[in-house]
Amino acid sequence: MRRTKIFLVVLGLIISYTTAHATDYGVKVMVVDSLGESEMFATVRLFNDLDTIKPIYVGVTDENGLFDYKINKAGRYQLKIQSTGKNELVNPFSVDDATPIADLGTLVMQDNAEVLGEVTVMAQRPLVTKDIDRIGYDVQADESSKTSSIIEMLRKVPMVNVDAQNNITVKGSTSFKVYKNGRPNNSFTNNPKEVLSAIPASMIKRIEVITEPGAKYDAEGVGAILNIVTLENTSIKGVMGNVSAQINSLGTPQGSLWLSSQIDKVTVSAYAGTHYMNKGISKSETFTHYDYKDSGSSMDYVSKGYYKGSGTWFGADASWEPDTLNLFNLSFNGYWHDLDVPGSTSTIMSAADGSTIYSYKSKYSYPQSYLDFTGNISYQRSTHRKGETFNLSYLVSTTDQDRDQSQEYFDMVNMPVNYTGTHSVFDLKFIEHTFQADWTRPFGKIHTLDVGAKYIYRDNHSTTTNEYIGVGETFSDFSHITQVLAGYGEYRLRLGRWSAKAGIRYEYSYLKADFEDGTQPGFSQNLSDWVPSAAISWQANDANSFTFNYATRINRPGISYLNPAIEEGPNSTSQGNPDLASARHNSLKLTYMYIKPLFNLNLSANYEFSNDMIAAYKTVESIDGVDHIFSTYGNVGDRRHFFVNANMQWSLTPKTQFVLNGMASWTQYKVDRQGLSLARWGWGGFARLSHQLPWKLRAELAGGKNQVYVNDVYSYTEPKTNSGWNYYLSLQRSFLKEDRLSVSVYVLNPFGSKVNSTYQYYVNGDYTGYSDTRMLNVGKMAMLRVAYRFGSVNAQVKKTAKSISNDDIIGRKL
Repeated sequence: MRRTKIFLVVLGLIISYTTAHATDYGVKVMVVDSLGESEMFATVRLFNDLDTIKPIYVGVTDENGLFDYKINKAGRYQLKIQSTGKNELVNPFSVDDATPIADLGTLVMQDNAEVLGEVTVMAQRPLVTKDIDRIGYDVQADESSKTSSIIEMLRKVPMVNVDAQNNITVKGSTSFKVYKNGRPNNSFTNNPKEVLSAIPASMIKRIEVITEPGAKYDAEGVGAILNIVTLENTSIKGVMGNVSAQINSLGTPQGSLWLSSQIDKVTVSAYAGTHYMNKGISKSETFTHYDYKDSGSSMDYVSKGYYKGSGTWFGADASWEPDTLNLFNLSFNGYWHDLDVPGSTSTIMSAADGSTIYSYKSKYSYPQSYLDFTGNISYQRSTHRKGETFNLSYLVSTTDQDRDQSQEYFDMVNMPVNYTGTHSVFDLKFIEHTFQADWTRPFGKIHTLDVGAKYIYRDNHSTTTNEYIGVGETFSDFSHITQVLAGYGEYRLRLGRWSAKAGIRYEYSYLKADFEDGTQPGFSQNLSDWVPSAAISWQANDANSFTFNYATRINRPGISYLNPAIEEGPNSTSQGNPDLASARHNSLKLTYMYIKPLFNLNLSANYEFSNDMIAAYKTVESIDGVDHIFSTYGNVGDRRHFFVNANMQWSLTPKTQFVLNGMASWTQYKVDRQGLSLARWGWGGFARLSHQLPWKLRAELAGGKNQVYVNDVYSYTEPKTNSGWNYYLSLQRSFLKEDRLSVSVYVLNPFGSKVNSTYQYYVNGDYTGYSDTRMLNVGKMAMLRVAYRFGSVNAQVKKTAKSISNDDIIGRKL
């Protein structure tokens, strides 16, 4: 703690020094349009007169059209002012001891007739934008994007929290999807912190948090989408790219490459990366204690292990625009990993009087491989009516997962089973075909209609062989096919300071399950779902806005929830439930946003509720006088979730920025079948202070607290290391022309514990207790990252306006 205080004092002195030694030189200007009205939020770039390529500072005019900035030293400068629909203003000036403040008076921006003929002029917002169903962060308007990764930009995005270990939550939840250019990207979603920390922010146009996916985005799946939008200027031919590498103090390296090129009317963008996982970063211990209510007996379980292996992600986009009305897009992405998870366990079951009922130890090995691949092709036809588009899309998505798990028991005392080990072989094959058509049509200046249709064919097939050594084996061959036919309509209205949208989606689903092994008869289901959504927004003035959203979504069970194969151990048995039905979730949300050039505030209150949701169902039964846990899934859960979220971004000085994300929540789960209920309050947050130092150095101090969260009706999780607090320090330096080379050093919890401990408390059901999981080395570490940009083109792949996204499955992989 004493060292932390010393660091804060030193950082404060640095900030104070660099701020206090700034001179009183400056520039002031008032910007108006041709009618004499204030030109709000116009982009202002300040250049040294000897270097008009790289700006010294980028800012915006305030709501009165005023720009006022302090300059460090005397000299000759140039001011460039831009605003949508206006001709650029260029104004040279100089400051010296005789004229320390350059007052440029009032400058008039004239309308650009060509631009006004093609776009609707709107006031330019600084960095953060708010639409009726999403929040956007303008990455290109942030100067630090040139030398940062996406993960570093996400720390500034409202509704997104990124902790000191790069774990991401959206709206306080880890249940979110990551899209790239409006299309689902499984390689981004499966490993967001690895992939997004490797992709350069300089390639990204904006980051969107789609907080309320409406009928157009499907009413299925998760409650939030993180959409990464790349640049789309295709006017320059050439090649550009970014290569990066990083390594931490635990010896786990990561590397990535991003390329973009254009040949005639075809633009291509491709990326790939890999990371290696070793014993140092993954070594863990888990200590578990259960107390069984009826018998009074207890169980103590210890597990120690690690994982090792590698993971690779890859993807590409290509577009062809033969003319201004037609656009073709082809994309694919994938993720692959190959891991081995060795370890050991120790188990003791004790009677109420403390005597040992049974005990045993084991060694296990858990090699597994996973491949996920998604391909998409789409065509967009634009008409001569501005804003009208027709889109046709096809998506194919596959998953191939293999697991070969073996466990050997030894030092057995009164073993409750008659086998000496287990060997389980699991193979999953998943393929999904989706066909989609969309039409967007504006009517007049204030009305827009979106309609579309989708067909999905989804085939899940898994085989499971469980061998009980010395006794025999069981075999399961399970196939599950789902067909979905859906149609949607969504209407949007913009009327002055008011905007609204309303949508409805109908989905018909046909589910068929076959037990190819003949152990059970097959079955089928027909489901119909009407899924409405609505939102209304009021822009009180240029700075203040209010939005209210209502949305519903559904989840369909994946094969890991449906598979009836029984997995049995000495003290527990689990299996899926092929009779599961889809579950419906409802949400209400009120959002307030305050946007100023130097200060942004986002406040939201959310309430979510769902009945008959898919939830784990656990019971304890006595077998030959020994307690045994049985678990499966059912449509048995009710959930109520209320949370408030606050995000603040404040430019304290031109060189110093402060960001604060905070959240408080109340969550309740109920299972009426067992008469159980569990509710907990939790809170968490993240704060970041960054300061631009001399010599192209940027320093950051950030930290936060992970919140308590409810897992289900039986348990909740609470971080224990440093009472749930984490922090990191970083220093970044740019080199070479145009800051092409950047070097970053991060230090995580330098004065904290290297053990990261998380407790899970079991407080309901037939047994209670706790589980303490300790990651032994990740609590504190250092990391070095080097990134290099090459090439100078500005070509990025154009995207069709509509694309396919399927988010309704939970439990697609095991």
